[in-house]
Amino acid sequence: MPIDKSKVRPTNYVEPSWHPEGSSSKPGGIIAGAIWSSLKSDEKNEEKNEEKNYKITSLSSRITSPRTGIIGSALKKYCYINNKQRSSSTDNFSKQKTSPKSSSNSLEKLNCNERSHSSYGNKECNKVDWRGGIIGSELEKVRKRDMMNSNYMRKESIVSEKNNQDNDKVKYFEEKRFRESENELKKYGHIKHEITNEVDEEDDKEIIGSSKGSNIIDNIYINNKEKHIEMLKHVATGSFNAKKTENNLDVGLNIEDLEDVINDTEDSLEDEEGEKNDVKTLSNDVKLALKIIDLAKKHNWIEVEKKLNSRLKIEFNHIDKDEKSLIYYVAKYGPLKILEKIFSINPSLIDFKTADNENLIHAASESNDFIVVKYLILKKVPCNIATISKKYKPLHLAVQRTDQQGLFIMDILIKNDPTSLISPDYNGNLPIHICLKTNPRLDILSRLLNLYLEEQMNSEDNEGNNVLHLSAAKKNAIFSFICSHDYIPSINKQNKKGETPFHFAARVGDDQVMKTFYKLNANANICDCKDISPLHIAAELGHTSFVERLIDKFGASLTARTRDGDTLLHIAAYSGHASTALAFLKRGVPLNMPNKKGALGLHTAAAAGFNEVVKMLLAKGTHIDIRTKDNYTALHVAVKNNKPIVVETLIGFGADVHLHGGMNGETPLHVAADSNEESAIECALMLLKSGAQANVRMNDGQTSLHVAAKQGIEKMILLLLEEDADPTLVSNNGETPLHIAAHYCNYQACKLIINHLKEKMSDEEIASYVNIQSTTEGKSAIHYAAEITTNQCHYPGEEADIVKLLLKFGASPELQTTITKETAMHLVARSGNESAILALVSTIGVGMVQIIQNKQSKNGWAPLLEACARGHLGVAQILLKHHARIDVFDEMGRTCLHLAAMNGHVQLSHMLLRNKAFVNSKTKSGESPLHLASQFGHTKVATVLLQDYGASIEAITLDNQTSLHYAAKFGQLGVAQALLAFGANPSAKDDKGQTPLHLAAENDYPDVVKLFLKMKQNNRQVLTAVDGNGFTCAHIAAMKGSYAVVKELMMIDKKMVLNAKTKTMEATTLHMASAGGHTTIVKVLLKNGANSEDENAHGMTPLLLGAKNGHVEILDEFDEGSWKRCSKKTGLNALHIAAYYGNTDFVIAMLKKVPANVRSEPPIYNHLVVKEFATEYGLTPLHLAAQSGHDSLVRMLLNQTGVQVDATSTTMNVIPLHLAAQQGHIAVVGMLLSRSTQQQHAKDWRGRTPLHLASMNGHYEMVSLLIAQGSNINVMDQNGWTGMHYATKAGHLDVVKLFINSSADAQAETKEGKVPLCFAAANNHIECLRFLLRQKHDTHSLMEDRKFIFDLMVCGKNTDNEPLQLFILQSPAPIDTAVKLSSLFREMSEKEKERAKDLLNVSVFAEEMAVELLGITASEYNPAILLKAKDYRGRPLLDVLIENEQKEVVSYASVQRYLTEIWTGRVEWSFGKTVAFALFVFICPPAWFYFSLPLDTRIGRAPIIKFVCHIVSHVYFTILLTIVVLNITHKIYETTSVMPNYVEWILLIWLSGNLVSELSNVGGSAGLGIVKVLILILAAAAIAVHILAFLLPAYYFTNLDNDEKLHFARTMLYLKNQLFAFSLLFAFIQFLDFLTVHHLFGPWAIIIRDLMYDLTRFLVILMLFIAGFTLHVTSIFQPAYQPVDDESSEFMRLYSPAQTLEMLFFSLFGLVEPDNMPPLHLVPEFAKIILKLLFGIYMMVTLIVLINLLIAMMSDTYQRIQAQSDKEWKFGRAILIRKMNKRAATPSPINMLTKFFIVLKVAWRNKLRVCTPKAQHDLRYEENIDAFSMSDGNGVNYQGIGSDTGLLEEEERATKSYSIESVVDWKRIVQLYYQSMSKNGSNGFEGDDSKEE
Repeated sequence: MPIDKSKVRPTNYVEPSWHPEGSSSKPGGIIAGAIWSSLKSDEKNEEKNEEKNYKITSLSSRITSPRTGIIGSALKKYCYINNKQRSSSTDNFSKQKTSPKSSSNSLEKLNCNERSHSSYGNKECNKVDWRGGIIGSELEKVRKRDMMNSNYMRKESIVSEKNNQDNDKVKYFEEKRFRESENELKKYGHIKHEITNEVDEEDDKEIIGSSKGSNIIDNIYINNKEKHIEMLKHVATGSFNAKKTENNLDVGLNIEDLEDVINDTEDSLEDEEGEKNDVKTLSNDVKLALKIIDLAKKHNWIEVEKKLNSRLKIEFNHIDKDEKSLIYYVAKYGPLKILEKIFSINPSLIDFKTADNENLIHAASESNDFIVVKYLILKKVPCNIATISKKYKPLHLAVQRTDQQGLFIMDILIKNDPTSLISPDYNGNLPIHICLKTNPRLDILSRLLNLYLEEQMNSEDNEGNNVLHLSAAKKNAIFSFICSHDYIPSINKQNKKGETPFHFAARVGDDQVMKTFYKLNANANICDCKDISPLHIAAELGHTSFVERLIDKFGASLTARTRDGDTLLHIAAYSGHASTALAFLKRGVPLNMPNKKGALGLHTAAAAGFNEVVKMLLAKGTHIDIRTKDNYTALHVAVKNNKPIVVETLIGFGADVHLHGGMNGETPLHVAADSNEESAIECALMLLKSGAQANVRMNDGQTSLHVAAKQGIEKMILLLLEEDADPTLVSNNGETPLHIAAHYCNYQACKLIINHLKEKMSDEEIASYVNIQSTTEGKSAIHYAAEITTNQCHYPGEEADIVKLLLKFGASPELQTTITKETAMHLVARSGNESAILALVSTIGVGMVQIIQNKQSKNGWAPLLEACARGHLGVAQILLKHHARIDVFDEMGRTCLHLAAMNGHVQLSHMLLRNKAFVNSKTKSGESPLHLASQFGHTKVATVLLQDYGASIEAITLDNQTSLHYAAKFGQLGVAQALLAFGANPSAKDDKGQTPLHLAAENDYPDVVKLFLKMKQNNRQVLTAVDGNGFTCAHIAAMKGSYAVVKELMMIDKKMVLNAKTKTMEATTLHMASAGGHTTIVKVLLKNGANSEDENAHGMTPLLLGAKNGHVEILDEFDEGSWKRCSKKTGLNALHIAAYYGNTDFVIAMLKKVPANVRSEPPIYNHLVVKEFATEYGLTPLHLAAQSGHDSLVRMLLNQTGVQVDATSTTMNVIPLHLAAQQGHIAVVGMLLSRSTQQQHAKDWRGRTPLHLASMNGHYEMVSLLIAQGSNINVMDQNGWTGMHYATKAGHLDVVKLFINSSADAQAETKEGKVPLCFAAANNHIECLRFLLRQKHDTHSLMEDRKFIFDLMVCGKNTDNEPLQLFILQSPAPIDTAVKLSSLFREMSEKEKERAKDLLNVSVFAEEMAVELLGITASEYNPAILLKAKDYRGRPLLDVLIENEQKEVVSYASVQRYLTEIWTGRVEWSFGKTVAFALFVFICPPAWFYFSLPLDTRIGRAPIIKFVCHIVSHVYFTILLTIVVLNITHKIYETTSVMPNYVEWILLIWLSGNLVSELSNVGGSAGLGIVKVLILILAAAAIAVHILAFLLPAYYFTNLDNDEKLHFARTMLYLKNQLFAFSLLFAFIQFLDFLTVHHLFGPWAIIIRDLMYDLTRFLVILMLFIAGFTLHVTSIFQPAYQPVDDESSEFMRLYSPAQTLEMLFFSLFGLVEPDNMPPLHLVPEFAKIILKLLFGIYMMVTLIVLINLLIAMMSDTYQRIQAQSDKEWKFGRAILIRKMNKRAATPSPINMLTKFFIVLKVAWRNKLRVCTPKAQHDLRYEENIDAFSMSDGNGVNYQGIGSDTGLLEEEERATKSYSIESVVDWKRIVQLYYQSMSKNGSNGFEGDDSKEE
């Protein structure tokens, strides 16, 4: 019966005051053996209807009675009891049966001599397991019983045989056997006493004597079947107090063992009862047979003979429970005459065999006489049969006999079956092996070795031992006898453990046997599997002389070591053999050699406690403080093993007592304090007296007092405290010794520590000490005490004493831990210790209890919640008694009732509900107590909540789940039944639409599903309900394989089960079952008409799903048509699907009926293959297997007939190799290529090879394989893409590198002209871009690709423009590239408004790079070389800079110095001289004309001279305009003809020259270049007016007279002059453009230009306001009343917008006042108010707002432009100098002559074909020739920074090429650039460059 563990003493409880060493409380002690007898005794009493109070009244006697009591029963089983005591016990037993109270025999009344025999049982309990303690050691028990039974029965047989004088031989053998049995029993008795070390000869004699006079079985084994259940309860709960005996024999009990005893006993009693019932049902014949068998087993041959002689019918063939019949026992034990009698009755019994194939000769050979064996052989019983189990032949049994009969039997068995000598048993033992192991006798061995000598010598048992191994383990005589034969196996033969015969001999240590080994040349250095040699074994056993001979005679190795590294010295040391160790040392074994653990012989000897060995090793020179690998010294080891003598020796030799060792750095004192042995105190005392410090810390900060507090040994703690151990020291985790003592429930330790502190500290200081909190969890000592459970206590109530002690000395009960915020009451409620909590509440008072018990921890739990969660009813009662709040919620919203219900605590739930707990309270997730009880299957709790307290059965959680949902979801059948019985709604749905039935089916709880299906009400509704996924319970059941559920569902609604489909996948029940491989469900569904052709949303039929998951077992359930049928959606059949998913077994099964080359059909969309092949068909299983990479399946398919390795699909020409390469399956591709390497060149419908497909997916190894197999690395598809294009687009850097390393063309262009570099940039693959930029590429063509340039900007946005930088630096001419890129990005920013800011930033970055590169180049080379160098289009760099408006670069100092040198052109004139030349040219027009011509003269080529000529030309032009405008030569009114005068003709020629200059645009335009265009436009308008003045009168105004025509002409001429006047105005403004060449006036010209732009913008805004106000004012002056007369109307003169506009415009300058405006007499009176208001607003807006806005704009522009004006001026200056430096830059109108001459020259050169491209090129060339060229040596005089004059000639030679890519060593410049940017090759550029070179 079960025992409440909560009410019993803990299993490890030990009473400190009376628990001695070796007590029977350990498993298997005296009490355990007594329990067995007591239980059986109870059974007998119950059968006899004994009084029930017998169990109580006989308790005392049963405990102490030597005969029938508990201890007595134990003594009877494990001790020998003499006749006197035995008879006394027997008498008392009879008295007890009649009157239990009269029992007076007890263990206490036994005398010392009698009790001494009980010591064996008590000590034996420590050697066997506790069950062995109850039933006894089985081997010894059976052996003992057999000997006793044999002794007694044979004795009776001899008595009976005395009456028969005719059989003297039988009598002789029986008497001899009796004597042998007596000797054997006597020997056995000695063995028992040797175990207890208490040999008592008198007791031996008494025991033997008693065995002759009475039945030993009756005297020693009296099995009382008494079941003392109640008594055991008392013993278990501690109500039984055993009394201490004189020999320290105590009674203890282990509760777990006790339960096992009771359960095992009940089982055995049930078995016995069953046997009794079986016997009652047998027939009389069988009963008689069983009775005779029982007599035979008891050797009662007299009664057996009587039964045989009777005329009763005997069933001889009946067998007992051991499957043995009567004839077996007679043959084994019986006399010959009974055997003959039986054969005479039933001759067929001669062939009897047991189930193990054991015949009668086996039985007789084992135990009977020679004459019986011989008789059976004469009866033709075979003697060569082996048993089944052990493979024993009769000879195997005979050799184990020690009597003379065994020799006779052996002789006859060998004679009749000589092959038995070499027949092995189940362990491989021959008879000779068994003999050597069990019965080594020379007479037996000599008989065995007469035949088959060689076979027996070579034979080995299962362990590999031969005859030599086994004989070497015996004395010398046996081994010498074996070795004396003519043939013996190798003496060095090793068994399976690697042992030779020498190993066996070493264990014996017989010196005589050494001679034989020596003669046989035995090798003493052979080691076994553990590296142990014979020398090691001999050393371990201390066979010193044997060891010496091994070393001296056999040359045994002294350096041999075992597997764990032990030397011979180690072995001798830990075995305690000083003489052996000394012998090793004398022969040179290393003294200080460590083993694997780092231990020397000193450590091992110290651990074993062999003081003499320790002394000897120290005397030989071992360092005393040497350490092991664990950092232990010998002193540590000796203390740890409690060897005080060794400790004393080591200290005496100078061992350091303060050395730290071990993983935690403990000193020897720590080690001693950690032991609970008495000898440890001696070690500690010795250490302390030798100077050990008590307060030394370990690595974790603990002192020896901490360690001692853990063990709780009072003497140790007192000793340490007396030696000034400081209890206030804390460890690393903040714990004091008091923490440790409280944690391990050591009250005495706590008391000793506090008492010690009382002598030194005040009460406040002690309280502060007690409340110290640990640093890890923040627990104080009271917290640790509160955690104590009852099984930790050393005596009842110890935990309460600790709590009271701590509270008494100031422990704070409200103190909370730092992490979990728990008080001591939380912890005591968790541990369930009622004593502790009673001590707590009784000590702290009611008020404090109220505060503490309602405090919540970090997770919101109060102490009551802790108690309820763990089911501590008593603790909960105490808390509620003290008014603990029952409505406290934790962080999850759970109350006490939730926790109690969740953990199934029925009584707690009752109690909480009686104390007003709300039965329907909910957690944060909406769970009620009923939900939690349902979830965890607590039916009783659920019943209580519903039945007794009315809990809401339909309460729902936040997921809308009821308690029935929870019960179904977690498979709680009992709770579900209860809920349904109480009316729970089975159709309720949660927020996913799932009913309880769905949840049960989904979680595979078929029992719960069946429960819902058996419901009668709402059955249809429950069955057809679907969840959110459209799953019915049928779908779920089929998916989970619940056949019973599906079958039950079909019985209810077959159509629904077969046809219902899910919402998303449109799967039927058959789909679900097939996908799960549930054959039985598939079969029943198909049998009932399920459609096997239904396809789900993915086009999968049920068979396809089975193929997908490899369920071969369902294949046979579908018809053959389904095997070949293809899906309409995917076009695949089951074979395709199985091949795709690699289900080889399924494929093999299908190939029996489906060809291996079957092709797919046209699909709607095949989702299994790659997207681009989703509509392809004609795929074979090989295609799909190759795509999935199932190499074994591909190999199998290739070996099928009809399979083509290069089979193409129907429309896209895809072969299996394409798919395998695309997915990167190396093994599959290798297998396919092994069939045909030509496949790798096959192209699909887009012209892609496998190399293309592998590259686009980044399969490096695949690409490498294909290239190695000979694939064309530069092969292109239909779009011109190579594999490298695909790899770059996808960003597979490793593949791109592989292509480059394999010599792929990195500049291969697609049909769209894209190289791989473009794809890397377009897809933002930075790494690929970096790598490809370092490879060879065409920079110029890439720069023409605007998309690439834009992508380059995008890639650099997050990488500090690194790709752009790399692109520039890797180009042939970095500065040229940077300049052009800057211009390109600026141009693109004007078009891409969304990315304008980014593009401008990149443009600035490129320009800054150009500046940096120019500066570095100028420091190494003459900048003139670079600026005159030409790009690939033949344009000088200076022209490129100006055309691309690289103002930063142009304004660089080096460029400006170069321009200045160009400007002067070797004309080193002063400013005055230059002015004088200008005046000369101005005064002398022929000189101006001469110097303006492009003549090849020194002065004429100088740009400054050309500039002077242009100024003079413009002055002439201005003079001409002035003459015309002012009519100086010809007055208009004097004009009579419209024909131009000579001045106007000259002006026309000059204007023509200006027009030619602008059209040719030789120098470009900058600064005020727009002024020239305006002058030409105005001049053109003036000329047009002049022409109109000539044409209109002649053709259109013919009706006018001459005067009118003349008037019209003069008017038109006047208009012409006004237009020319405007031109003159702009001509004077143009002089600012000439001033830009001067450093003072140049910036001002730029500022004025931009300010004019601001003014223009201002005028636009101003005109908008003026227009609005003009119209408004005009509306005011519109007459509202009829004018009186014309004069009145005239006064309203502002009624037109023109007049109003004039008035408002001049009002800006203060010329108009409101009072000066015309009168408003024709409008209402308020009009004047409106006018004044409107005029005021106008003046405020225009004057205050807009004018000030203009001022602000101009101020901002001035400040902004001033910072850039210098740069702008320098750029304009450069344009001017560049223009002046061109040969064609002649001033107007001379340029018309030069232009005409150039055209004639080009025409002559091109044979008058001036429209050809060559002619146009020549024309541009002639116009762009520099007048001042470097070829003449100009410009080389400039010496850049760091240049050397010695390099001038080299530079001059370099300039002849004029190529910007070659005039400078750009690699050197790039290196210098990186150094200047502090990168110094950080991106690997230099290294890569060197490789390319």
